[in-house]
Formats: sequence, C-alpha cells, structure tokens
Amino acid sequence: MDTVAARKVLDEWLARLRAVPYRELAARVDSVTYDEVARDSERSWQVEVQVLWDDAPDGNIRVTASIDDGGLRAFVPVTGDFVNPPRERSSVSERPPRDVARRT
Repeated sequence: MDTVAARKVLDEWLARLRAVPYRELAARVDSVTYDEVARDSERSWQVEVQVLWDDAPDGNIRVTASIDDGGLRAFVPVTGDFVNPPRERSSVSERPPRDVARRT
C-alpha cells in the first residue's frame, strides 16, 4: 500500500470531519462508518471512522479514522484521530495519521 498517498487521503478525510460541528458529531457518537475511496480505476481504499465520547457523555468527542487497501494492511492500517471539545472551538488534541506498522 502506498502509505504516503493513504496518509494524504486520510488527512483530507479528517480535515472534513474537524469542520463538522460538535452537535453533529455528538449525534454520531457510538457509530462506526465505512466508506470506499477510489485510488484508481481498479482499486480502492476503505476508510473507517469511529466517533466516541473521549471521557464522559457530553464531554470531549474523539474521532478516530483508519485507511487500508483491504489486503494485509487491514491488520495495520494508517490511522489518525482528533478530539473535539464541547465548546465550538478548534480541537484540543490532534495526532496526525500514522502508519501503525512503524511503531517502535
């Protein structure tokens, strides 16, 4: 899997999610969504997004996303997440997407 291209796609996906208002994210808490993103005319990536309360209901919301090509990379996807606080302000904590396989 081209992890550089996957990170770029995931960065764009997370940027769109960061723009979603807190109330809309709160309505999605405890949800997991899966989307296919075309890589080329024959292949695609799968993007998984999970929305959870970070600590307690009505508090911070954590949005976690991962991307893989459906092959062996599904076991070690490229991931990223951010936290959206209850007040309508920018995220308090962000981690850029990372390649889980590169952890040391």
